[in-house]
Amino acid sequence: MTGSCFGLVSGHTIPAWQRFTGILIFDILNTMDHFISPVSEREIGREKQKARDLRKTRWWKDKCEEGMCYYCGAQVVPKELTMDHLVPIIRGGKSTKNNLVTACKECNNKKKHSLPLEWQEELERLKKKG
Repeated sequence: MTGSCFGLVSGHTIPAWQRFTGILIFDILNTMDHFISPVSEREIGREKQKARDLRKTRWWKDKCEEGMCYYCGAQVVPKELTMDHLVPIIRGGKSTKNNLVTACKECNNKKKHSLPLEWQEELERLKKKG
């Protein structure tokens, strides 16, 4: 452990400057390791339908026209962007505008059902590469 870090959590070094609403990311990651939201198949189906409906809206089309992956910042042809839930449906996320982002297929596949904080190292590597 160095003076600028709080230690390792799930293989991630957590820099001292990272805070989220006054709680260290260290604490958030520890909590998320045990976070399982009971989401029924019915709720999952309902949220997936909402996402399909939002894909047809002007709002989503405008987001895609920007042609940028939310995670790595890569410029992507709009029709190749995917819709990603910041908080995945299976983890209790909803299909709402503030939980949906455009993502390239590579980032979306790497993220899978993770929360962005759970793959912070990969995000930083992608942003440096891009």
